[in-house]
Amino acid sequence: MTTVHHEHMTLSSGAGYYDGDVYQTFDTFFLKYTSVPHGQGTMQYDNGDAYSGQWKDGVYWGRGKFTTDDYDYDGDWAHGVKRGLGKLTEKSGTYDGWFENDQKSGPGKKTYPSGAVFSGKWNSDKIEGTGTLNYSVGGAWYNGQFNTDTERPEGKGTMKYANGDEFDGHFKDGKRHGPGTYVHDGLVSKGTYKKDKKDGWFNYRRGDKNWKKKFAMDVVIQE
Repeated sequence: MTTVHHEHMTLSSGAGYYDGDVYQTFDTFFLKYTSVPHGQGTMQYDNGDAYSGQWKDGVYWGRGKFTTDDYDYDGDWAHGVKRGLGKLTEKSGTYDGWFENDQKSGPGKKTYPSGAVFSGKWNSDKIEGTGTLNYSVGGAWYNGQFNTDTERPEGKGTMKYANGDEFDGHFKDGKRHGPGTYVHDGLVSKGTYKKDKKDGWFNYRRGDKNWKKKFAMDVVIQE
């Protein structure tokens, strides 16, 4: 026969030390106690990692904070992994949003060290589909597609610059790259960019006036 009761204990293991609530079972046949973290408690690992929060049946479950040299996570857990709403702080920035199976998944925001803030959806730790990046200077922003690995604008999108200029077109590695339309103080230009530079024929329009220029990496070669 096995009996179960709950209490507060300090436990040690090969991984570190636990201090908090446990449920303790006593096997009356083998005359042996078994203690499992369950409730509120803190685990200090020998490698310097630490978890403080809720437990269920020996694993992180509920609300808790996990701290390592590489990141801090404060949020929801289930089955010992990040699941639900949480805040993850890493060297690459701070993510505040939804998690699933230990990964960023669902709506969320990421604030980068520069102060720029991305808002959108994530899937398996990567940006999914389109999103909005608000820059930290002058109210500039980008809305459109992103590279899922670099998290930079890539694909079709619109960039609004701090000086009020606007570009609608294609991007690669965060730069204008491909066909697009640029508007500056009423002057509209359409053409193809290569690594942020005009390359090829551009059509200009201001009011009822139209003209063309040909560029080679931002240098005018024909008018």
